[in-house]
Amino acid sequence: MLNAKRDRVRSFRNIILLTSLCMALLLAAWAILGAYDVQAGRILGFKDPTYPLGASPTRIDILIVELVGVTSAALVGAVALRNIDGTTQPFMVPAFLMLLKLPTGGISALLGLLLLRGGLVSAVQISHSSAAILAWAAIFGAGQELVTRLVDQKGRTLLQQANYSPIGIELASEESHRP
Repeated sequence: MLNAKRDRVRSFRNIILLTSLCMALLLAAWAILGAYDVQAGRILGFKDPTYPLGASPTRIDILIVELVGVTSAALVGAVALRNIDGTTQPFMVPAFLMLLKLPTGGISALLGLLLLRGGLVSAVQISHSSAAILAWAAIFGAGQELVTRLVDQKGRTLLQQANYSPIGIELASEESHRP
Protein backbone atom coordinates (compact mmCIF):
# COMPACT_ATOMS: atom_id res chain seq x y z
CA MET A 1 0.00 0.00 0.00
CA LEU A 2 2.79 2.39 0.92
CA ASN A 3 4.63 1.69 -2.34
CA ALA A 4 1.50 2.61 -4.31
CA LYS A 5 1.31 5.91 -2.46
CA ARG A 6 4.97 6.62 -3.14
CA ASP A 7 4.42 5.76 -6.79
CA ARG A 8 1.64 8.36 -6.84
CA VAL A 9 4.06 10.95 -5.43
CA ARG A 10 6.63 10.07 -8.10
CA SER A 11 3.96 10.22 -10.81
CA PHE A 12 2.76 13.60 -9.51
CA ARG A 13 6.34 14.90 -9.60
CA ASN A 14 6.72 13.70 -13.19
CA ILE A 15 3.46 15.39 -14.20
CA ILE A 16 4.64 18.65 -12.61
CA LEU A 17 7.96 18.38 -14.45
CA LEU A 18 6.28 17.68 -17.79
CA THR A 19 3.79 20.51 -17.29
CA SER A 20 6.62 22.92 -16.41
CA LEU A 21 8.47 21.89 -19.55
CA CYS A 22 5.38 22.39 -21.73
CA MET A 23 4.77 25.82 -20.21
CA ALA A 24 8.41 26.77 -20.83
CA LEU A 25 8.07 25.62 -24.45
CA LEU A 26 4.97 27.80 -24.82
CA LEU A 27 6.93 30.77 -23.49
CA ALA A 28 9.71 30.05 -25.96
CA ALA A 29 7.23 29.77 -28.83
CA TRP A 30 5.69 33.15 -27.96
CA ALA A 31 9.14 34.75 -27.67
CA ILE A 32 10.18 33.30 -31.04
CA LEU A 33 6.94 34.55 -32.60
CA GLY A 34 7.64 38.02 -31.24
CA ALA A 35 11.23 37.95 -32.47
CA TYR A 36 10.20 36.67 -35.90
CA ASP A 37 7.25 38.99 -36.46
CA VAL A 38 7.51 42.43 -34.88
CA GLN A 39 3.77 42.93 -35.43
CA ALA A 40 3.03 40.10 -32.98
CA GLY A 41 3.78 42.63 -30.25
CA ARG A 42 0.63 44.52 -31.22
CA ILE A 43 -1.40 42.09 -29.14
CA LEU A 44 0.27 43.51 -26.03
CA GLY A 45 -0.36 47.20 -26.65
CA PHE A 46 -3.25 48.83 -24.81
CA LYS A 47 -3.78 51.76 -27.07
CA ASP A 48 -1.89 52.59 -30.20
CA PRO A 49 0.82 53.72 -30.08
CA THR A 50 1.71 52.33 -26.62
CA TYR A 51 3.62 49.06 -26.31
CA PRO A 52 5.70 47.47 -23.55
CA LEU A 53 8.87 49.25 -24.68
CA GLY A 54 7.58 52.44 -26.23
CA ALA A 55 5.55 53.93 -29.04
CA SER A 56 6.06 51.11 -31.53
CA PRO A 57 6.23 47.32 -31.27
CA THR A 58 9.68 45.77 -31.01
CA ARG A 59 10.96 42.25 -31.49
CA ILE A 60 11.46 41.78 -27.76
CA ASP A 61 8.13 43.10 -26.44
CA ILE A 62 6.74 39.62 -25.84
CA LEU A 63 10.00 38.44 -24.29
CA ILE A 64 10.06 41.44 -21.93
CA VAL A 65 6.47 40.79 -20.82
CA GLU A 66 7.34 37.13 -20.24
CA LEU A 67 10.43 38.04 -18.22
CA VAL A 68 8.44 40.45 -16.07
CA GLY A 69 5.83 37.73 -15.47
CA VAL A 70 8.47 35.11 -14.64
CA THR A 71 10.29 37.53 -12.33
CA SER A 72 7.07 38.38 -10.53
CA ALA A 73 6.23 34.68 -10.18
CA ALA A 74 9.73 34.02 -8.81
CA LEU A 75 9.29 36.73 -6.20
CA VAL A 76 5.89 35.43 -5.12
CA GLY A 77 7.26 31.88 -5.15
CA ALA A 78 10.20 32.89 -2.99
CA VAL A 79 7.80 34.37 -0.45
CA ALA A 80 5.77 31.14 -0.57
CA LEU A 81 8.92 29.16 0.26
CA ARG A 82 8.63 30.35 3.84
CA ASN A 83 5.75 27.87 4.24
CA ILE A 84 7.63 24.91 2.79
CA ASP A 85 9.45 22.58 5.13
CA GLY A 86 12.05 20.14 3.96
CA THR A 87 10.71 16.62 3.62
CA THR A 88 12.10 13.15 3.98
CA GLN A 89 10.89 12.20 0.50
CA PRO A 90 13.33 11.64 -2.35
CA PHE A 91 11.21 13.12 -5.16
CA MET A 92 11.79 16.86 -4.48
CA VAL A 93 8.11 17.67 -4.96
CA PRO A 94 8.34 21.14 -3.32
CA ALA A 95 11.20 22.12 -5.65
CA PHE A 96 9.30 20.97 -8.73
CA LEU A 97 6.22 22.84 -7.55
CA MET A 98 8.34 25.99 -7.36
CA LEU A 99 9.66 25.28 -10.84
CA LEU A 100 6.09 25.16 -12.16
CA LYS A 101 5.41 28.70 -10.90
CA LEU A 102 8.01 30.33 -13.15
CA PRO A 103 6.71 29.55 -16.64
CA THR A 104 3.16 29.82 -15.34
CA GLY A 105 3.94 33.41 -14.34
CA GLY A 106 5.13 34.23 -17.85
CA ILE A 107 2.06 32.68 -19.46
CA SER A 108 -0.21 34.45 -16.95
CA ALA A 109 1.39 37.80 -17.82
CA LEU A 110 0.80 37.28 -21.54
CA LEU A 111 -2.75 36.04 -21.15
CA GLY A 112 -3.61 38.76 -18.65
CA LEU A 113 -2.47 41.46 -21.05
CA LEU A 114 -4.48 39.81 -23.81
CA LEU A 115 -7.56 39.98 -21.59
CA LEU A 116 -6.94 43.66 -20.90
CA ARG A 117 -6.23 44.40 -24.56
CA GLY A 118 -9.41 42.60 -25.57
CA GLY A 119 -11.48 44.66 -23.14
CA LEU A 120 -12.64 41.62 -21.17
CA VAL A 121 -11.64 43.31 -17.93
CA SER A 122 -13.48 46.54 -18.59
CA ALA A 123 -13.96 47.49 -14.92
CA VAL A 124 -10.22 48.20 -14.61
CA GLN A 125 -8.99 51.70 -15.34
CA ILE A 126 -5.87 51.32 -17.46
CA SER A 127 -3.16 53.92 -17.75
CA HIS A 128 -1.93 53.88 -21.33
CA SER A 129 1.82 53.83 -20.81
CA SER A 130 4.66 51.38 -21.23
CA ALA A 131 5.15 51.32 -17.48
CA ALA A 132 1.49 50.40 -16.98
CA ILE A 133 1.77 47.52 -19.43
CA LEU A 134 4.78 46.13 -17.58
CA ALA A 135 3.11 46.71 -14.20
CA TRP A 136 0.08 44.72 -15.35
CA ALA A 137 2.43 41.99 -16.59
CA ALA A 138 3.94 41.86 -13.08
CA ILE A 139 0.50 41.69 -11.46
CA PHE A 140 -0.65 38.89 -13.75
CA GLY A 141 2.67 37.07 -13.32
CA ALA A 142 2.18 37.11 -9.56
CA GLY A 143 -1.41 36.01 -10.10
CA GLN A 144 -0.20 32.57 -11.14
CA GLU A 145 -0.18 31.83 -7.41
CA LEU A 146 -3.97 31.48 -7.53
CA VAL A 147 -3.63 28.55 -9.92
CA THR A 148 -0.47 26.94 -8.61
CA ARG A 149 -1.66 27.08 -4.99
CA LEU A 150 -4.17 24.36 -5.85
CA VAL A 151 -1.37 22.21 -7.25
CA ASP A 152 0.69 22.91 -4.10
CA GLN A 153 -2.18 21.66 -1.95
CA LYS A 154 -2.45 18.48 -4.01
CA GLY A 155 1.28 17.89 -3.62
CA ARG A 156 1.10 18.40 0.15
CA THR A 157 -1.82 15.96 0.37
CA LEU A 158 0.02 13.29 -1.63
CA LEU A 159 3.12 13.67 0.53
CA GLN A 160 1.08 13.28 3.70
CA GLN A 161 -0.72 10.22 2.33
CA ALA A 162 2.62 8.61 1.49
CA ASN A 163 3.85 9.30 5.05
CA TYR A 164 6.57 11.67 3.90
CA SER A 165 7.01 14.05 6.75
CA PRO A 166 8.57 17.45 7.09
CA ILE A 167 12.09 17.16 8.47
CA GLY A 168 11.99 16.94 12.24
CA ILE A 169 8.29 16.03 12.38
CA GLU A 170 7.48 12.40 11.87
CA LEU A 171 4.03 11.55 10.56
CA ALA A 172 2.21 8.73 12.27
CA SER A 173 2.82 5.47 10.48
CA GLU A 174 0.02 3.18 9.38
CA GLU A 175 0.96 0.67 12.09
CA SER A 176 0.47 3.24 14.87
CA HIS A 177 -3.20 3.58 13.92
CA ARG A 178 -3.90 -0.11 14.41
CA PRO A 179 -5.21 -1.30 17.81
